[in-house]
Amino acid sequence: MVARISSHTPTTRKPVPQFESRKTDNMKVRVDPDLCQGHTLCWMTAPDVFILDEVDGHATAIEGEIPSDEVDRVRDAIRSCPERAISEL
Repeated sequence: MVARISSHTPTTRKPVPQFESRKTDNMKVRVDPDLCQGHTLCWMTAPDVFILDEVDGHATAIEGEIPSDEVDRVRDAIRSCPERAISEL
């Protein structure tokens, strides 16, 4: 069971189209599906980068490079993951 901490309901969504035109720092991330336990801390830290499964809360990351203005939040999400399921590529 995933507790709803935010009033924003997690949904399965595709990468945000506006990222294509935003400056990037060549950073990419991956969530290991075998390690992710659905704590949702990554999504709470960087909701525009992490996508939650509607059923179990397990996360995936957007495909492609992370926009420059999201990099600090993504690094915070990497550090906050209790399962160490997020890696920078």
